[in-house]
Amino acid sequence: MIEAMEHQTRYPEAETRNSHQTTPPLQGGVKSANLQICKFANFSPPPWTGGAPFQKGLIDFLDFPLHAYTLEETVELILTHLRQKQIVNHMVLNAAKLVYAQKDPCLREAIFKSHIINADGQSIVWGAALLGKRLPERVAGIDLFFRLLREFETNKVPVYFLGARDEVLKKIIDRVSHDYQKLPIAGYRNGYFSPEEEGHICEVINRSKAQALFLGISSPKKEIFLLNNSFRLTPYFRMGVGGSFDILAGDTRRAPKWIQKAGFEWLYRIYQEPGRMWKRYAVTNTLYIYHLITAVLKPRG
Repeated sequence: MIEAMEHQTRYPEAETRNSHQTTPPLQGGVKSANLQICKFANFSPPPWTGGAPFQKGLIDFLDFPLHAYTLEETVELILTHLRQKQIVNHMVLNAAKLVYAQKDPCLREAIFKSHIINADGQSIVWGAALLGKRLPERVAGIDLFFRLLREFETNKVPVYFLGARDEVLKKIIDRVSHDYQKLPIAGYRNGYFSPEEEGHICEVINRSKAQALFLGISSPKKEIFLLNNSFRLTPYFRMGVGGSFDILAGDTRRAPKWIQKAGFEWLYRIYQEPGRMWKRYAVTNTLYIYHLITAVLKPRG
């Protein structure tokens, strides 16, 4: 395990909140596909889905919630709730995550309990259209991440970065300090930790007075971390950004714009990392198409 690195910068203008409680590690619960424990207690998915935090723009896509928001609408909604000091757990949904969540009750619960769920993959936008449910556009997690960094710089929102390796984090902080010079960096820490450390990590984040938290951790670990610890955390905005940390650090290149617009960014990722990505996309894309065809052929009631 990589040794933990925790850095905090105090910002006196950030609001003081009284949520520095210590909570013991979760015991029992349901195991996710990667053996993480989630509470999975009293979780009641649809009827469609009156329990969702944000009702406006909500659609049912293959029995998962999605919000039909543009990038601009998503940004404005996040900023509005930040100004009102209200919690927003953000989630993006792509074909792979949807497939994994079919068999992972913890990941499924994490999706349903998120406040905003955007269509991260173009295949989700196409699939929704095939089922007669319009999504105005793809809202890629990385596009939203970079846009929010700029907005948070403008609005002086203190940010905490959790995830990646220490050497990647150093590159991220160097770039953020250069490209977003007025962005308050509340703190940062690598993403290598055990479930027993989560309570301490939440306390460190809370003491930093961060108002926004970005998690550069792979799925489903980041989603389940937020599911289990949402009540402990005091930042108002929380968002898992996965591999976006590697792109921000310059370790990974994003696909050219024309490939992104064509909806084949996943092919570019296979080109970059064939050993790791080809099997993932071969399996998840095939299963996604199967679920989509099944839904298309399902008799309408």
